Amino acid sequence: MDIANAKLSVPINGLITPLTRIPDSVHRFCRPLNFYRPDSPYDLAFSGSSLLFRYRSRNFQLATKHQLRMAGQPDFDPAMACLLFEKDGGHIGLSPDGATQVKVNSLDDLSAEDILLLEYENQRGDRPMTPHFLQLDPAQMAGLAQVPDSQVKLIFSIGYPFHVQGYEPVFDESYNVTKLDVVARWAKLYLERRARARFDLETRIPLRVMEKYHGDIGDPKGWSGAPVFFLWLDAKSDLQLGFAGMITHGGGTAFGVYPAENIVELVNRAIDTAYQ
Repeated sequence: MDIANAKLSVPINGLITPLTRIPDSVHRFCRPLNFYRPDSPYDLAFSGSSLLFRYRSRNFQLATKHQLRMAGQPDFDPAMACLLFEKDGGHIGLSPDGATQVKVNSLDDLSAEDILLLEYENQRGDRPMTPHFLQLDPAQMAGLAQVPDSQVKLIFSIGYPFHVQGYEPVFDESYNVTKLDVVARWAKLYLERRARARFDLETRIPLRVMEKYHGDIGDPKGWSGAPVFFLWLDAKSDLQLGFAGMITHGGGTAFGVYPAENIVELVNRAIDTAYQ
């Protein structure tokens, strides 16, 4: 392997991925948060973004708890969440095997509880599940607070904003509608640090869309639950992939990110205790 290329590549689930392909490679672990709604004209409802990750030999889907709420509708049941997979020219939805809504002992900041974890077994029928989850080892993947700004080269997020999701009709040769295809389009945000404002929560990392991309963001709704990653150079100038956390809220071009360190602490707690 060329040494120069190796320094500008990172392993993602065991596959060495060059710098230019990292955001697109990570996107396959970033999914829309979908729910089956038998009481709706459409069987499937969208509720923002999520990350599929594997940690301590367990498969999790990470999102925010507030994504269970939709204006003017009953709250979503976590058991009705589903991951979509292609099969026989269509899609099947697999529901989670368990769900955890995080509880924090201290009531000083209820925003600390804004985490939803859905768990999937390693095998569902004839479908192995582990390849669909990002191997996330916090001991090997730095958080944003651990890296000096001068070493951070790129901060990015992969999400599913509402304005690019929907359903598209499929027609036969006589132009009769035969089915509705689910359309889940992903988008990238390139982010940078910003000064903390009065409206920012102390438990969030304040970020904003990079100046050159302000015109491309569109409506920010749907970015809740989107993971935030960053690329940085270590002391040997080798490229590393870091996990900054999860977007929980935003307005305009400003976003608040739940720090990865806090997420890992709560995931450890969820693994070590019973489901709630």
